[in-house]
Amino acid sequence: MSPEDGRAQGSGGEFPDANRLAAASPEEFEERFVTALSGDSGGLTHLHRVLAEAAVWCLTHGVEGGAHRLDHLAGRLFVLGEDLHRAGLDISHEVRAERYAAAPRASPAAAARGISAGPPSEPTTAQPPVAPSRPLPHSR
Repeated sequence: MSPEDGRAQGSGGEFPDANRLAAASPEEFEERFVTALSGDSGGLTHLHRVLAEAAVWCLTHGVEGGAHRLDHLAGRLFVLGEDLHRAGLDISHEVRAERYAAAPRASPAAAARGISAGPPSEPTTAQPPVAPSRPLPHSR
């Protein structure tokens, strides 16, 4: 993070998706969180590229131990990415559950009478009864 403005930065510049995360609405959070981490310009994606490039550099310069260590860290980063993705899903689920719990509900008595809580729905027009398709038998 840049101390001057609180924006996430890396060696390749800013991560704009991370900057938009704090301003996300509950509906946008999951998508922005995943994009900030693993989108094309996401933090994990960038870090994975750095590790891969550093591993190639190590191999090119005969530092095989360093290359293996970086490959191992890239694998751990992949697992961390999966954990972070699940965390984002869990957060979104929790937000939806809290919104559902906070939504107005009709009391059991009102629900039994067909009265709902919340804004009134569009008025329904009464439909005339449907005529039987064949005549009913007459009594004699």
